Amino acid sequence: MITKRKRIQFGEDSFIEQILTGRKTVTLCPAEDYDQPWGEYSDGGWQVGDEVDVYDTTGCLRGSIVVTQVQPITFGEAATTLWHEDGYNNHEAFLEDYQQAWLDAQSNTALISLHFYLLS
Repeated sequence: MITKRKRIQFGEDSFIEQILTGRKTVTLCPAEDYDQPWGEYSDGGWQVGDEVDVYDTTGCLRGSIVVTQVQPITFGEAATTLWHEDGYNNHEAFLEDYQQAWLDAQSNTALISLHFYLLS
């Protein structure tokens, strides 16, 4: 039986470049949105062990990742522990970027962290 890989599509191609170079090994989303597709080439609801094809903003396949961990976390916890794994150079850049993307993000905002490694 052939298992179809799941898909993920990020809203910014710079995230994909960070994944391909090994700088980004986690991504975050609001917990309420985790099961929803993030774009036309995205499935949502990824689980540990899933092999996931990564698509850019134009719908081109750029690589594949394997999900290693999916866990609930608050924005405040993520800001202090995951900023580097999320591809940011410092804590302040992480906060600035996410607070612009999620205008209502507070330290207790419920998120899901999706940890992964590059497969190809």
